[in-house]
Amino acid sequence: MNGTDVNRLLYAAGVVVAQRLGLKVGDGKRAYVKKPWWQRRIEANIKAWRKELGQVEEIRKGVVVGDKVWKELDRRYGLADRGALAVSTFLKNKIHSGSTKIRWFVEKKVARRQNNLFKNSQSQLYKELGGNANGSITECPDAAESQQFWEKIWAVQTEHDGDAEWLEFVRRKMDGVLQMDDVVVTIELVKAGIRRMANWKAPGPVGGREFWFK
Repeated sequence: MNGTDVNRLLYAAGVVVAQRLGLKVGDGKRAYVKKPWWQRRIEANIKAWRKELGQVEEIRKGVVVGDKVWKELDRRYGLADRGALAVSTFLKNKIHSGSTKIRWFVEKKVARRQNNLFKNSQSQLYKELGGNANGSITECPDAAESQQFWEKIWAVQTEHDGDAEWLEFVRRKMDGVLQMDDVVVTIELVKAGIRRMANWKAPGPVGGREFWFK
């Protein structure tokens, strides 16, 4: 049996076991990841704040709004006492604060995912950074063009300013810092890296799945 046959047999066995145990067998569709409750709450608040901000801006322009809208804005933000300009500024700050909190969360989440991909699957990371997460490279780059491209960067002799002011600053700052030892790849490091791999991810250039390395 080749690797494809073994994989098909293992999957079929897993389906049979799941059915015998009364478990639900997946339909092959990726489950929708629900946003955290606090993010959904803030997004709902931002939507409401933007609606109210639009109403306040209409009042600032002299547009007559309904009594119900006016009373609700006055109850929430003291529109009569504070004035439309103060309420408008307050709502803008609320919207900016909520949007910033969500943006920070999303950026940190993306950074954690990219760090994990860089450690375990650099090819997938570079595909996502290049906007080709689901695609594949079917055409090999031309060897002569690649050599010419990199020669323009690495093979050109140049003289740098060794007495630049910033270099002296760096020398003073790094004074006393010891040189890092050479990285030695031990069998323990290799085993630790393999343990973090998923068993049945799509095989890479070597054509084998991580299960067999384990």
